[in-house]
Amino acid sequence: LQTPFYVSAGMAVGGFVLAYFYLTEPKSNEEPEKGGDDLESSETSGLVDDEKEKQDKEDEEKKDAELYGKNVVYIRLLWLSAFFANFGFRCMITVLAPWLQYKFGWTSKEFGFLASAVGVIGIMANLIFYAKAIRRFGNTFASIIFSVGAGVAWATVASSRRTENGGSGNFYTGPMIYMIGAVLSTTCNAIATTSNKTLLAQYATPMTQGKVMGTVESINAIAGVLGPLVAGAIFDEGYQDWLPVITACFYGLSALSVFAIYLHSKRTGHKVAPNEKKLVDFNTVMGELIFLRSRVHELEVENERLRSTRKGAMKNWDTLREGVSAMHIDAPAGVL
Repeated sequence: LQTPFYVSAGMAVGGFVLAYFYLTEPKSNEEPEKGGDDLESSETSGLVDDEKEKQDKEDEEKKDAELYGKNVVYIRLLWLSAFFANFGFRCMITVLAPWLQYKFGWTSKEFGFLASAVGVIGIMANLIFYAKAIRRFGNTFASIIFSVGAGVAWATVASSRRTENGGSGNFYTGPMIYMIGAVLSTTCNAIATTSNKTLLAQYATPMTQGKVMGTVESINAIAGVLGPLVAGAIFDEGYQDWLPVITACFYGLSALSVFAIYLHSKRTGHKVAPNEKKLVDFNTVMGELIFLRSRVHELEVENERLRSTRKGAMKNWDTLREGVSAMHIDAPAGVL
């Protein structure tokens, strides 16, 4: 039982080493000081450039604030959707091992093998189907459809019959039904989650990227705390069979939250994900880099900003190298 902790510690040390050598500070873009006869003219030019840069920055901040004001309703609905989905997922996944033992009499060994297999299937499904789903439906409808799909999958799990301690089920009506539901739920959850995060990145403005993406991670953390508390209480009270139903209901609420975005945008005339077509093409090219998708989008937004100021060549390179370092750290964890 000690081995997984040693493996985690080793990976943490590996992440520290990679970050230490790869994540360097951006190079300064300050020009060298001039001397002699050019000093006075350079100072005057510098003052003019500073005033222009200050005005450009103020205009950029104003436009950014206006765009964020238009998109804040969609961002909050996506935060709500993320909370519902993660809360439902945590309700079931936290007590999945004892639930499987109660339902089918499975041991930790069987649970571990199945969890690994289902996880690999989910990753492969995201790699194969995500870009295709986005091209066909767009991120908004992909999120709705696959959130509903995850809910249906957990409802399928709830329909599996108990085979342990005199249950009326057999392999085909019990474990087989569960495995089908588990694979479908993992696939749908992976695509819906990726679509939600992509939508958040689209609706967030360049100056609010950190705030928006950081908030959703905090919301997911809160759901990760509340979900296990609720699930543990339900399990201890003897209502184990209701846990997949509760999870399915919360995925339905997640889908409704995103559907509200569509309805609101249709009523107001505000376009659903204004840059969606552009990002669909981007995800088509980069769709297989599942571990780097969010960072790649951040890089794209940063590159657009840096090109407008014409001062970001070195910073662009450092940001790209940061993404490569993230791949070195995240990819082994995903494989494990």
